[in-house]
Parts: sequence; structure tokens; C-alpha cells
Amino acid sequence: MFIVNADGTITRDYSNYPSTAATPDPNDHTIAVSKDVPVNQSNKTWVRIFLPRQALDSSTKTKLPLIVYVHGGALILLSAATKIYHDLCSDIAARVPAVIVSVDYRLAPEHRLPAAYYDALE
Repeated sequence: MFIVNADGTITRDYSNYPSTAATPDPNDHTIAVSKDVPVNQSNKTWVRIFLPRQALDSSTKTKLPLIVYVHGGALILLSAATKIYHDLCSDIAARVPAVIVSVDYRLAPEHRLPAAYYDALE
């Protein structure tokens, strides 16, 4: 998963955890559409927003709940673009249904705590 370098940084191996792109095209055959939105360009933080497909197909103006999802990885690994988290958020958006905002935050140790918490709050 990762190697701790002498300077305190980490070399991460994501070969077992592929990333996936957002799925913004409503014509794709996905259960939810998603889009990446920058939050803080200087910190390079962003969110991936998921909207259930049925919200696009519906003619009603039903309000959907909002769920903020902060991915796992012990604050040192992975991102909101990691396929397992992308698929999970898509599934939650479709099944609940709800709007899901998956937060990508700066990782430790390069960005010491509480940077990740501040990123998630922002």
C-alpha cells in the first residue's frame, strides 16, 4: 500500500485501487451521474457530486437529501476518485435516492492533521 520515505513523505501504491473518472453524461448507462467540482484551487481540493438518474428522469420537483461522504483510507490513502468509493457513492445516490457529495482532501503526512478535516469542512 505505501512506503514511508526517510524524509517523512509516503510513496503510495494504488495499483490495487484504480481511479475512475466522473460520469457527467446523462446519456451514459450509469445509475447516477457525477461531476467533479473544485473547492479550493490553492489546496487542490475538490468534491465529486453524485445525482441519482431518477432525478433526471423525473418531472416532479422532489427535493433530495444531501449526504456528505468523506472517503476512508486513514487520511493517508486514496481519493474520492478511487473506483470503490465512486461506485459506493453512485450506489447510495441511486438507492436512497440522495445527492452525494464525496470530498477529496489533502493527505497526511505531507499535509499534517487537521488539514484533511479542514478540507472536508470547507
